[in-house]
Amino acid sequence: MPGASEIAVIRRGGEQVAALPPVVEGVTIRRPGAESDPQSGASQPETPEPQPALRRHAAPFAPPEGARPLGLVLIEAPGAEAALVGLPFGVTIALDPGDPGAPARAAAYRDAGHEVALLAQGFPRLADASDVLVTLTAWQALFPEALALMDVPVNGLGAQRDLARDVAAMLAPAGMGAIALRDGVDALMSAARAEGVPALSLYRTIEAESDIALRRMIDRAAFEAARRDGVVIAANAADPGVLEALAEPLRGGVVLAPVSALMP
Repeated sequence: MPGASEIAVIRRGGEQVAALPPVVEGVTIRRPGAESDPQSGASQPETPEPQPALRRHAAPFAPPEGARPLGLVLIEAPGAEAALVGLPFGVTIALDPGDPGAPARAAAYRDAGHEVALLAQGFPRLADASDVLVTLTAWQALFPEALALMDVPVNGLGAQRDLARDVAAMLAPAGMGAIALRDGVDALMSAARAEGVPALSLYRTIEAESDIALRRMIDRAAFEAARRDGVVIAANAADPGVLEALAEPLRGGVVLAPVSALMP
């Protein structure tokens, strides 16, 4: 990420590739032996431990006592900006990093109290570790407050084991999280766990042709969130019916939450 002073090295077979370095705004790395000034003898204050991007850029979340969180990711669309900015609760908004207008909208969402994830699309065909590094570095320069990478169903990371492994290895030092589409056999989820990257998988994508069916899907997701941790749903922000349904109170003491609040 831009502005970092240290770069980790990833070794895959005989290849060495620099990984994305962690970035902490306004924090100076303390070197061993630098605790005191040798001339004045005065002790210097200890530098705070660096916070990962997943924590630095998380949306505020203060649920009522006893409430259970249901993670929500809204897939952003340019025409939905006003509706998303006006949401009365914080959520995770996933943007297309290849959209030229997305960085400005991402800043508006952050100002409105939401958090930003990037959709894992647009990697070069047959990308190797060097390509991944270049791509992620460019994205993070455009979206400095992005805290997670979310997989996509078409040409995504879930079925590309080598690519998923390289991506996860570069998310780890940056302190970013991952949102996979599936658990278990999903390549991104497996790679994230192997690299120690905080990760969750989607319970389901909320979409339906009728309001009744849509409400049933949301109620079912709320039921799951009431009985177990880490339940995350996704929805298309361009669908006004989805946003209207999600604005209604959930059952079982469940409240919508940004994904960072559920990340391990």
